[in-house]
Amino acid sequence: MNCQSQTDSTRRRPLGRKHAARSIACLILGLFFVMPLSAAATDADDEGAKAYWQTRYRGLHANVLRLRGDIARERELYADANRRNYRRGSKRHAHREAMMKAMEELRRVEAELATIEEDGRREGALPGWFYEIDIELEDAGGKPNAPDKDGGNSFYDGDSDD
Repeated sequence: MNCQSQTDSTRRRPLGRKHAARSIACLILGLFFVMPLSAAATDADDEGAKAYWQTRYRGLHANVLRLRGDIARERELYADANRRNYRRGSKRHAHREAMMKAMEELRRVEAELATIEEDGRREGALPGWFYEIDIELEDAGGKPNAPDKDGGNSFYDGDSDD
């Protein structure tokens, strides 16, 4: 279609300066309103991911402590069963089997604990999320704190400045 054959109603006119300025202003204002909303959604996703990885990391440490305690208890019970006048039956060996099962589970949990940081980083977890739990464990004497009701780390209270 040639420009000569177009009528005035179908011919495109170049944008005026006022119209172009309004369009740019609307675009900029739109970006300022949309960006904080997307950033808020990203922050909420990060908080959910942080809570997930910290809870999982804390749970693995709790499992390691529980399993080590189970192994020590079952080892002591087995040793007591060998020293006492127990009949040579299944009671004595039940402690040994429970100890062996706990040792096997401990190896599995420790292997998962060794790879959780790498897996987490691959999934987008930040290293500081795991370091917070390590510091929490050091301060608590090796026992993990339970997450607060919001799923966050109760050790790091957002209200304190220290």
